Amino acid sequence: MSEACLRQKLVQAGYREVDVAKVDRATLLEYYAKVLLTETAYVPAKKEQEEGEEAASDGEEEAEFAESDTGVQNTAGGESDAGVQHTAGGDKAPAERLLLLEMRKLDEQRLQRELEERKWQQQQEVQKMQVELQRMQLEQQREEQRMQRELEEKRLEEQRLQREQQLEMQRMQLEQQNEEQRRQREFQEMKWREDRAYKESTAVQIKTWVDALRNTITKMPNEGIDVVSWFVSIDKLFEQLNVPADLQAILIRPYLSDRAKLLMSKCDPTYSAKYESIKAFFT
Repeated sequence: MSEACLRQKLVQAGYREVDVAKVDRATLLEYYAKVLLTETAYVPAKKEQEEGEEAASDGEEEAEFAESDTGVQNTAGGESDAGVQHTAGGDKAPAERLLLLEMRKLDEQRLQRELEERKWQQQQEVQKMQVELQRMQLEQQREEQRMQRELEEKRLEEQRLQREQQLEMQRMQLEQQNEEQRRQREFQEMKWREDRAYKESTAVQIKTWVDALRNTITKMPNEGIDVVSWFVSIDKLFEQLNVPADLQAILIRPYLSDRAKLLMSKCDPTYSAKYESIKAFFT
């Protein structure tokens, strides 16, 4: 029962509104107990006996009723001395039981509220724990995702480095192949130039033509008319073989007669170096 209801019932029972407005809830309950004692002063004997037997069935409850009776009487006397006006009388045991029941009910309600509050607090704690757990799970998921991203980035970076290394190796191999091919070309060109220079050298050409003219030129005769015929055959042979003009004088010398060699040794070297000069000298 609320305090407003208690004050209202006390005013209806005869208490002054000014007095009940100043007291607390415990005092209001004591006043209300006195009112109940007055209202239940003429309870029939049978009902009172039944209530007494019901009270006697529980020794602890009866002892509580006795203690409450003493306290209520003392409080009632004190309030009379303080000048609070009320009208109470008769047997007080039923009123005390009602008061105790009301107080027990209030205690039960208080306990119920405490239980509900505790349950609510537990629910709040559970919700907080669930929220914290969800937060931790979310943080763990984010951390795992971050680690996965880092691993993926690291893997991609390694792949990029591997590709760069492969490209660098391929580039180096290609450069090495190109360098090797260049060196080979240079070597072949140098060898070709050396071979060409060797083949184009005077000594090689002389040897080549000597080998080619061997057994094709006869020795120069000693008679004058035969000498003319010999030079005519030599001219035809040089023309057919396309013998170089600068080598004709050298190629013919081994085939000159001994007298002709002696005469040529006495001539100017510039004169004896030309085939036409030699032919003109002897023809």
